[in-house]
Amino acid sequence: AQARKQGVPGTTDEPTPLDTVESSRLIHVVEISGPVKSGNWFARVYGRREDVRTRTEDDAFAPTHANDVLVAAGASAGFRTKLAEKVSLATVLDTSAERFAPGAAFGLAQDAQESGASRTLAGAGADLDFHATRKWTLSASARGDLWHDASDGESNASTSSANPASGTEAHPTAHVGTEFAVGPVVFAAHGGALARPASFIERYGSRGTFLGDPNLSTETAWTTDAGARTRWHYGIFRGSFELDGFSTWADNLITFLPVGANGLFKATNVGRARIVGTEADLALFLADFALHVAYTGLLTADESECKSSVVAGDCERPQLPGRPALDVFSDLTYKLGPAQFRYGVDIVGGMTVDNTGAIGNPTRVLNSVGAHLDVPHLDGVRVALDIRNLFDLRTVNYAGVTNALGPSAYPIGDSYNYPLPGRSVLLSIRYVSER
Repeated sequence: AQARKQGVPGTTDEPTPLDTVESSRLIHVVEISGPVKSGNWFARVYGRREDVRTRTEDDAFAPTHANDVLVAAGASAGFRTKLAEKVSLATVLDTSAERFAPGAAFGLAQDAQESGASRTLAGAGADLDFHATRKWTLSASARGDLWHDASDGESNASTSSANPASGTEAHPTAHVGTEFAVGPVVFAAHGGALARPASFIERYGSRGTFLGDPNLSTETAWTTDAGARTRWHYGIFRGSFELDGFSTWADNLITFLPVGANGLFKATNVGRARIVGTEADLALFLADFALHVAYTGLLTADESECKSSVVAGDCERPQLPGRPALDVFSDLTYKLGPAQFRYGVDIVGGMTVDNTGAIGNPTRVLNSVGAHLDVPHLDGVRVALDIRNLFDLRTVNYAGVTNALGPSAYPIGDSYNYPLPGRSVLLSIRYVSER
């Protein structure tokens, strides 16, 4: 928002108000464990509170300020044991309760109090591992989940597009996999079925940032992946490499799409979606130097839409929004005594904003540098300095979708086209005790 407020000379881009989003999260976890015959048991309880506060200086169509609160608590218990010499079993039971409590929204034509919502969940799962040989392992898992959504009643706020939904659902999930080694190379493959309900943000929105849809359907998917990894070590030179391919076929995929004149994003079900991709990870170490490069490539399709059709019966499927076709991260570090220096490059490209593929998010290249020092004579104390977006990149050229005169310069944005910050300097001090 800060970048857009400054405006872009020579374009029709209007400066936008200075919007701020502040969030805080508090998490408490207590876990105990102990031995059991041929294995061990555990029990865990947790509590979580999240606050999200939004504020805008001037917007007639949204609250000037609002505060949403999410409170959750849960518990789980399970054990892991050997059924036989080469067979191990792990089981878990868990339950949780969540409460979404939006505060009053101020600044609308009439201040309004949104209705809250709650969700209770219960589940049980089991994992089975079979170590057929020293270099070959088979695994399988199954899980059942039950959740119930309930709302406080109809919403009174003008920002809601529908009344909150209530209901109970149950979904089983499962997966199978294998891993085996051939010389220095380890191969792995997995496949399974997944399911998840819409989150509170997706179902009810976050005022000033996202619009929700109370009637979103549960997202389900079939997934597969296969890959290989290896490591090597020759004197002072060592490294590792991993290459994986994966695919997902999803029904009712939940994603955010831009709607309305304000360009807010609304949670929407994509009837049928396909995601195919590959990942590569390379790490090289030579004396005090280290290089890490990670690559992700995606080929996605919204199979419920047609982008264009040249021949009857032939349909070009649009790319799924918010998912870059290319994401490359590289990091070069050098260690000198108790200090370490870093230079990084992050490249993201081939991303679209809308569900037709008409609004593209141009490729961006961001540079960063950093350094940290393990303070001598102060065990566990580390001081770090990081500079992100080193060259203060603020704008990129967008294709002339709405401008007949051609490309226009607009602030760089994330997957939701929200402006990213310019150069940022972060100083941190961290203390870790090993006692």
